[in-house]
Amino acid sequence: MLNQVKGLVLNKFSKSEKLLVRMINQFIINLYMFILFRFRILLTLIYLLRNGWRRYDLQLKFISQNNLEFPAVGLPVINPSIIFDGHKIKGAARITNAGIEPNCDYRGMPIQSYRDTAENLKNGIITFTTSLEGVISELEFIHNISEIPNFEDPRIFNYSNETFLIMTQVLSPIGQEKAPWKSSIVLENLENKKISNFSSPAKKGIEKNWVPIESKTNIKILYSSNPLTIITFDPSTELVSTESSEISSPVSLNNRTQIIATPHPCIPFIRIASKKYAHSKVGYTPFHYFEIFSKNLEPVKLSRPFIFSSIQMEMCQGLALKEDLLVLSWTELDKFSKIGSIHLETVLELF
Repeated sequence: MLNQVKGLVLNKFSKSEKLLVRMINQFIINLYMFILFRFRILLTLIYLLRNGWRRYDLQLKFISQNNLEFPAVGLPVINPSIIFDGHKIKGAARITNAGIEPNCDYRGMPIQSYRDTAENLKNGIITFTTSLEGVISELEFIHNISEIPNFEDPRIFNYSNETFLIMTQVLSPIGQEKAPWKSSIVLENLENKKISNFSSPAKKGIEKNWVPIESKTNIKILYSSNPLTIITFDPSTELVSTESSEISSPVSLNNRTQIIATPHPCIPFIRIASKKYAHSKVGYTPFHYFEIFSKNLEPVKLSRPFIFSSIQMEMCQGLALKEDLLVLSWTELDKFSKIGSIHLETVLELF
């Protein structure tokens, strides 16, 4: 209704008057986002001060931490996801020109390098194996580097002795070349290359960051933890069901890693999620949280926030259990991919 009223009003203006109205409208929007960003910087400072946290307090204490030493493939390898199959640490990652600058614009939004060079977004998907030292082997291109439409940000997982990827399928930009994007979620069986497409439970046109849940009965995918919404997919029949509840995580979180099971009596299931906070130099940047789920996959405990190296753009997309170690994989500044390990028992100290 509001758009119809705007349309009727604009139809009565000349071209120059319409241009002026659009310029004023855009100025008001930009001013609002500028003020909002500054206000949220203040909220971040209050959040940290209230809990007595300094930057050093937020840094995760690793047993080991190494760079993932990918061979040169033409573009940065980012957002690695990992699993441990009992023998090897296997992974999947995105190759892209989407990299960001180490600062932000006046609204706190990231500045992406490919836009500065007037390129179109390019993505590719690889799988690999790695050691805790970051030594890469068995690298394979699953989807070659290409301009959109293509795939990005894979999460790797095992189900019924088969390996799958769940990915964002970037379909097209809407209206203009650079943004915003239209995307959906797909599941790919790496054994037979079969791809299944999923519709959004919320009927959104842009979808991202659905994550797999370790399961022995059908493929389970976490759509949202605010409220808790789980999608179940039967690969044999391709039937899809969605179950939502009134339960929510205590903080509104963005999905990052898969949810994995552990033998620890206090940690039936665990994952890493994030929430973005405003920072004056780097803009809206994620703080990460471990979240524990019950045997019924209900969120029950949320850790204090943590960072990997510093308050900057850090994206964690990999979590695996190797004996008594949690193994994490993440990317810093959309350029440097890393792997680290921490004792499962030590994680409980963050709660």
